Amino acid sequence: MASIYEHRINNDPYWFKVDLYNANGKVQTISPAGIKALVLEDCFYNFYHKGYIIVDNRYDSIERSVTENVQTNAQSPSFILMGDARDWINIEIIPTGENNELLNDKVARHSRIFLQGAIYNVEEIATDTPDVKYKKMYFWDKYYQYLNEKNLYWSTADVVENRVNAQSDATVIAEAPMFRDSYNALKRLKVKNVANFSDTQRSIPTGEAIKALLAAALPESDGYPALFPGSNFNKSGQVTKAPDLIQNDPNWDLGSSSIFFSSPARFKGIDGLIYLLHNHVSSPEALYDQAFLRIDRATRCFTFRSLSSYFKNAYDAENDSGGAFYIETITLGGYGYDNEKEFVFATVSDFTPKNNYFKLSQTGSTVNFALEPSLGLLTQKDFVTRYVHSYDFDDKQFQIDASNNKMEQVMKVYQTNYVDAIKPNRWSSIVPGINRMTNKNIAHTFALYPSDELLKLSQGRNKALYTAIFGNNQVRFKVPGSTLRQAGMFIGVDRKGSSPANEYDQKFLGIYFITEVKHIFENNNYYNELVCVKTYTDLQIYKGQVGPNNQNINSQETV
Repeated sequence: MASIYEHRINNDPYWFKVDLYNANGKVQTISPAGIKALVLEDCFYNFYHKGYIIVDNRYDSIERSVTENVQTNAQSPSFILMGDARDWINIEIIPTGENNELLNDKVARHSRIFLQGAIYNVEEIATDTPDVKYKKMYFWDKYYQYLNEKNLYWSTADVVENRVNAQSDATVIAEAPMFRDSYNALKRLKVKNVANFSDTQRSIPTGEAIKALLAAALPESDGYPALFPGSNFNKSGQVTKAPDLIQNDPNWDLGSSSIFFSSPARFKGIDGLIYLLHNHVSSPEALYDQAFLRIDRATRCFTFRSLSSYFKNAYDAENDSGGAFYIETITLGGYGYDNEKEFVFATVSDFTPKNNYFKLSQTGSTVNFALEPSLGLLTQKDFVTRYVHSYDFDDKQFQIDASNNKMEQVMKVYQTNYVDAIKPNRWSSIVPGINRMTNKNIAHTFALYPSDELLKLSQGRNKALYTAIFGNNQVRFKVPGSTLRQAGMFIGVDRKGSSPANEYDQKFLGIYFITEVKHIFENNNYYNELVCVKTYTDLQIYKGQVGPNNQNINSQETV
């Protein structure tokens, strides 16, 4: 007997489960037939998913009947939305294959969509007849809801106190060269009254602070604890509730600087989290890059990786194959070329990997696409040198850090982390220009940590790098749906027909980083809307492009 959660969407078999439930223990299952629209939004710059669902609610059918109560096996007469963000929605969508052959752990980890959300707004869409009525419910991740509403009473001093009193294992901190001296200094203290420590002594690495804050804001005692990657996460999907650091953890960036933070009384959990994220600078191996917090879609655990670690998993040059984060190649239909032209642009146009990727015959092609160039208004405002101002209260001196945050440094990191990491000896897709390279177009910002040069990078250089990703050339697709697609992964964009001698293909075709995905289910149809960015071109097509060995970085030709 088939499960009530087995359905065909786009004529393919899926496990499709959507349940509403509330704090009273009542559960309401929504079948695909009753869903007019379900939209899931996944943006790389947000660590959580959000979306909305529109349900056929003729005669108030949602409220008037419920699914059998899963806890007591008793029938409940009605399901009443409480309207206090304690109406929850669980969404689980997995392609199964015709014989459930896709329901194995490895495939499910890549293709499973599993969201536990809080309904934060509801709209009734009424008509003049009672048999035509819809209910639209907006939701976002349950973790995000709790962080938004709960005040946080926490300090990095709490972590230090546990450490000096040997209540926590700090092996990772002790073995990290940049933090070893401060850790050993704490262990040598004879007086261990943390209240008398200096701010420096009460500081911990920013990556550790982010992890400890999440564990404190989402404790197990509150019934919905934060989950973190276990030591075997990449192989088996192992998760843990313990916020302990793991040596050389590829899924959690420790950072390069320490910070002292005590949550102000007005701060919610999300406020403290955002503050720490904005002050984080990644590890030296990542050239002190920016890092991004994410909720793993299949396991519901938090991950925190440097952006460069994503790009290092895009492509395997040695085997001309997709990397660990490369999921598919999408071909563009609607135009092609009958005769191959042997020009330089054709001879180097190996735009996408030849091995180790999915090519989905049903969903991996589209004629609905648009290439949008960088937004000049944004790049000329934010992709600039940022002078970072600070004030040293001990020495009574103002400081301005320009050298570490100038455009030359921005482009060197961009080239290494976001171009060479994909394909060496390629050219940047974004051009700094004379005005920005010669500091005729700059921005000013203020940092609270005058003595920490690395933390200033988070307020200066890394803000420009952020714009270099999310303000870069973008391609937008509308394609038949696949649950494989998610923000933070990579796709290839190629097209049918032979390669022409055309600079536009150099700009358009290649490996893209997915920054936004919408999973849209409408009337038993499923499609994706994707926003992706490409950070390089195979050849130089603009004046002033930065290329191999930082060529042209100081010889800009365009104003």
